[in-house]
Amino acid sequence: MLRVCILFFSLCALWACATVVPVAQAKPTAPVEIDYNQPETVKAGDEITTILDVTATARLVGLKVKVVPYRGLELVSGEQEITFEAMAKGDSQSIPVTIRMIDNEVGYLSVFATTTTSRGERTRAAMMKFGQAGDVTLQRMKSGSVKDAVTGENLNIMKGDAR
Repeated sequence: MLRVCILFFSLCALWACATVVPVAQAKPTAPVEIDYNQPETVKAGDEITTILDVTATARLVGLKVKVVPYRGLELVSGEQEITFEAMAKGDSQSIPVTIRMIDNEVGYLSVFATTTTSRGERTRAAMMKFGQAGDVTLQRMKSGSVKDAVTGENLNIMKGDAR
């Protein structure tokens, strides 16, 4: 009888483990790939037109692409947000974006692609880097505070509520 009870509880435990949802699931991202062309050299004051290529990796009901210049760049021409209707898997859209480099070394362009599928909306974000790190940026990276922050050794622990 004891063996039957142990076998029963063992089978129940196996069944319970099989129905548990994994705790750590990856966050889904939009089913698109984002690429861009990178000029070899960019200096402060240069205006360049880069082509963003957005390719659907699944059938899309809609696609909204938003570009936001960040640190060192400004948007000169092109729409900041553009919308496309239905796209088949493998379809690609090329979006010309003209930007001006306002930093002497590095500038960044954020791209957000929000897709609508039969399952809902999802967004993929990408950060496009223009230019190269020069003396000022390299010197800043050599300083103790930036180095510590980059390696994670300078973390600020915030107090939280006890659980």
